[in-house]
Amino acid sequence: MPEDLITAEDWKNKGDEYFDAEDYDKAMEYYDKALSIDQSYALVYTKIGLIHATKNDWEKCIEYQNQALKYDSNCERAYFVLGFSYHHLKDYNKAIINYNKSIELDSKNYLTYANRGDAYRELKQYDKALEDYNVAIELDSNCYLAYLGRGLIYKYLKQYDKAIEDYNAAIAIDSKSISAYLGRGLIYEEFKQYKKAIKSYNKVIENAPYIADGYKHRGLCYIQLKQFKNALDDINKFIELEPNHAWSYNLCGLIYKYFKQYDEAINKFNKTIELEPNYADAYQQLGLIYEEFKQYDKAIEYLNKFIEFEPNNANAYNKRGYIYVSLEQYKKAIEDFKKALKLGVNSIWYRIFLRGFICILKIQYKLESFCNNPISK
Repeated sequence: MPEDLITAEDWKNKGDEYFDAEDYDKAMEYYDKALSIDQSYALVYTKIGLIHATKNDWEKCIEYQNQALKYDSNCERAYFVLGFSYHHLKDYNKAIINYNKSIELDSKNYLTYANRGDAYRELKQYDKALEDYNVAIELDSNCYLAYLGRGLIYKYLKQYDKAIEDYNAAIAIDSKSISAYLGRGLIYEEFKQYKKAIKSYNKVIENAPYIADGYKHRGLCYIQLKQFKNALDDINKFIELEPNHAWSYNLCGLIYKYFKQYDEAINKFNKTIELEPNYADAYQQLGLIYEEFKQYDKAIEYLNKFIEFEPNNANAYNKRGYIYVSLEQYKKAIEDFKKALKLGVNSIWYRIFLRGFICILKIQYKLESFCNNPISK
């Protein structure tokens, strides 16, 4: 160790250099030496606590901040780090208490206001949060956290123009701001400005290719633009990053079905059901695929399951009715067509056609009369 370091402050400052360089083990050596000279050096305890915070050991971080306050009850930095620690532990009320104390000791620290604003936002105390964000921006017009947090609140309050303005300000300060690009993209997506949304999601993916939501939302936008190949690539990437969401497999299945890649579609729908056995649409889609291949027994099996989950779906009875016709099971077909009529198929002209079709079946196959006792509209 350097021989020119004499005071506890010298050792602490050298430790800070290693801390800033993220060489925390080396920093600890210097902080320990500083405390061996001055056991009551409060700021050293705050820094040791922050080293534990880098390991997500927030309880240990809190312990060291309290040790700092034991030696200096007015250590503003310790209160700030305590607030930050409780914030990460989602104890927002305790976080605010400590941020309050930090602000009492230093009313010009814009980061404390921004962080307290975040805590108020988590508690849905939006007026207080906005007040803190505004103060933070007054103190430092480049306070990224305040623009981002205020943008999130404006989005929640449906003040979308203000939200986008704040997201743009955050991006101007930090051109790699994942949260700002994602938040802005979500607003554009909500307003069906899909091309603008995609540009924002591109930035999310460019700067953080490990963030699944970027692929998810870009894929959903591609679907709205009918760019199904791009959508399929993105949803598959989302699945790679987040493999346990049934909806994503079902969506991929629908796209594969659209491209007539039926084996891939069947695999995706089966995975959907594996993850979420009550996912009704996956059963319906499998039924429709097997009907397409004239595997009628399997088609009926899956449509039966779909109808269990959605017993009031007229189209399902209608589709199953036609399959029964193909199997020459006319009584079952008629019962399904009657059920479809009772539930209400969409088109009045199709209702007329279906009623006529039932009559023809009954006459041709000498089944009991239906034409003289029609289902009410």
